[in-house]
Amino acid sequence: FVTVQYFSLVHDNPEFVATCAETVSRDPPYNLRIKCFWLHIFALPLAVLDVMVSRNHEELRCDSSLVVSLLMLFFFTVFYLSIIVANFSATGHWPYNFLKELKTLGAWAGFMIVQSAILCVFCLSLWGLSFLPSSWEVHA
Repeated sequence: FVTVQYFSLVHDNPEFVATCAETVSRDPPYNLRIKCFWLHIFALPLAVLDVMVSRNHEELRCDSSLVVSLLMLFFFTVFYLSIIVANFSATGHWPYNFLKELKTLGAWAGFMIVQSAILCVFCLSLWGLSFLPSSWEVHA
């Protein structure tokens, strides 16, 4: 989620690109774009590796509820966006430039639904991977 969202919403955002150009031109130069690239690129492969290599798939499916996980993701989205809005109320600054475009309650609701849906797709994808054989199953 972090990897895909960063590259789809932030990395090529014109305001972010301009901020990165400004930080590179400083003395000493600071390459924010490269730093953010490396901070975000590993989340997706690590999530897949976590499920595929370090977890026993049968235990993963038995010990966790898919429905509860999906509900938790929805509430996480609401909670996270609430913190962002509260922070904006306190500071007058959005952490992500594209949030400036969300000017109505409907736009925010749509954004929240899309973000929740994306998280659910990732959750379902990782859950689907748990039906593949575990890489380190112990046979008695």
